[in-house]
Amino acid sequence: MSCEVDTSLEILFKKFRVRKSRLPAVIIARCDLLTKKIVFEEAYEEKSLNEIKDYLPEREPRFLAYTFLFKHEDGRISQPLVFIYVSPFGCKPELQTLYSTSVRPCLESLKLAKCFTVREIEEISDDWLMGMFIFTSNIVNLPAPCAYPGFVCKFLSPLMVIVLLTHAKETVVAFRKRLQVAPALDAMQRLCAKNMVHRSYAAEV
Repeated sequence: MSCEVDTSLEILFKKFRVRKSRLPAVIIARCDLLTKKIVFEEAYEEKSLNEIKDYLPEREPRFLAYTFLFKHEDGRISQPLVFIYVSPFGCKPELQTLYSTSVRPCLESLKLAKCFTVREIEEISDDWLMGMFIFTSNIVNLPAPCAYPGFVCKFLSPLMVIVLLTHAKETVVAFRKRLQVAPALDAMQRLCAKNMVHRSYAAEV
C-alpha cells in the first residue's frame, strides 16, 4: 500500500518550484502512518546537504526535494530540482515498504524527473550529489524501476553494471578535467570501488 501526497504539500511544492532565490533549499516530507498521506515535515534554505543530513532521523525513511546551483561544462548555470529518497539501514521493514511504494506516486504528483536513492545518511553530501547528478545526466533510457533500492541487479546483467560503472568513472574523470570538480570524482570512485550500485544508484524516471 502506498501513500498519496497531501494537498497542502502539493500547494507548498508549487510555490517551492517557482521561488526566485538561487540559494540551495530543501523540503523534507514523511509518510503519515495514520492518514496514509505524504505530508510536509520541515523546510530549510541556505543549507547544504552536508548540513541537512543532520536533521534526518537515523532509523526512519524520508523524502527530500532539493534544489541547488549546477555549473555545466559549457559554463551555463542551472538550478536543478531533484528528489532524494533516504531509506537508512535499520528501518522497520513495514516503514521501508510503505515509503518505497510511495516513491512513484510522490514523483508523479510533484512532477519530479530525477530521483536518487541512498541507504546510508552519512553518504549524503554535496560531493555525493554532484557525482550522482553528473553520472545520471549522461545516461539515458534506463528502466524506471532502477530508481528503487535493489532493483538494479534485477534489471541489469553483471556485464551491464560493469559497463555503467566504467562509463560513470570515465564521465566524471572527463568532467574533472574540464571543470576541475575533484569532489565529484572522489564520490564516484567510492561508489565504483564498493561495486554496490543499488545502494546509491540514481536514474531518471
